[in-house]
Amino acid sequence: MRLLGDNWLDYPKGRTLQILGDSEEKVVKVRKYIDEEYILKKCEALNIGQKFLGTLDDEQKFVCKEILIPRILTTQSEEDMAKMQKTSGIVEYLYRDSKQDGMRTIILRGTSDSIVKAEKELEIMSAKIKRKSNSVSSFGETIVITKPFINETKNAENNDISVSAFSVQSSKHPAKNFVSPEYPNNNDKNEPIFDSKRQVALKDRELVRLNAVRSCFGCNSSQRSVIFLPCAHFLFCVRCADRNENCQICNVPRTKRLVKYE
Repeated sequence: MRLLGDNWLDYPKGRTLQILGDSEEKVVKVRKYIDEEYILKKCEALNIGQKFLGTLDDEQKFVCKEILIPRILTTQSEEDMAKMQKTSGIVEYLYRDSKQDGMRTIILRGTSDSIVKAEKELEIMSAKIKRKSNSVSSFGETIVITKPFINETKNAENNDISVSAFSVQSSKHPAKNFVSPEYPNNNDKNEPIFDSKRQVALKDRELVRLNAVRSCFGCNSSQRSVIFLPCAHFLFCVRCADRNENCQICNVPRTKRLVKYE
């Protein structure tokens, strides 16, 4: 029997039944009664058939047993439950609500041996669910512990960039004092962009000035490829420049940058 909703019951090879009531207590009571009636009637019919056909010995009488299992097994592991039924050899299993939090009652029907096997299978499945739950919990704790460490690492990287920028500012680098006469006001947002000829001229001039140090101050591995305009400070590669809104030396806005080399 599968639960199709809060009050829907789907019986194997039977009709779908919806139970409605003015209280949860009444609905649970009716469902429990239907479960019991369903099992009893089916057992009686099976016993009558056995006597009439005479195909099974008296020792092969079917019994019913109720055990508690985690609720998640009945909602997310239907394939595993079907495998359990096939492995153990039980005839039927049905679910019933339990007052215990996170648990449900499962009614097993079959021979004594098959029910013992089914219980062992359910124990193994419950243990797997518990291990998965513990793994998720420990993963959540790892995230909580790692997050402050990541923030500290980012802060350390920002400090390294500031120190690098300070060292460039205090060096004898010719480019640090260069200010284009065509852009006297650093705060003017309507300044025109260099045309292609000026870009080539600036590239040639900066190549001479910046030959001494070419590694990016952000990652220390890539080649510098972005120049901030109009200050003409040349510090970062494209990737590291994207992480900095302003030039680290004179705070020129991000919109006034020129990618020199691709």
